[in-house]
Amino acid sequence: MEGNFKNVKKLIYEGEEYTKVYAGNIQVWKKPSSFVIKPLPKNKYPDSIEDSTAKWTINGVEPNKSYQVTIENVRSGIMRVSQTNLGSSDLGISGVNSGVASKNINFSNPSGMLYVTISDVYSGSPTLTIE
Repeated sequence: MEGNFKNVKKLIYEGEEYTKVYAGNIQVWKKPSSFVIKPLPKNKYPDSIEDSTAKWTINGVEPNKSYQVTIENVRSGIMRVSQTNLGSSDLGISGVNSGVASKNINFSNPSGMLYVTISDVYSGSPTLTIE
């Protein structure tokens, strides 16, 4: 069996959509990510604040680039930056210094999803900027 998967964006076989194709143990095709690169947030308020933790989910971030993630207007807390899920810190952790938490990250998530949280938000209005 032969197959040319060049420029294939969607693969449906017998009514079922597939995201990966293997030949033995070798992956020969993977569904390309379908997100659109969006403008990075500047002074964005949290999507939610739960149990004193402010949370942001940012989509459309261009992968394979470095970014500066900054949260301002906070008194204390720990900022966690992740490309896997809210509350994880696989990209980094930063404490607050003079009302600001900041971290330089290397982002590689092909889905374009970035997750940021900061704990101990009891007052004020934290804002997120990614540059």
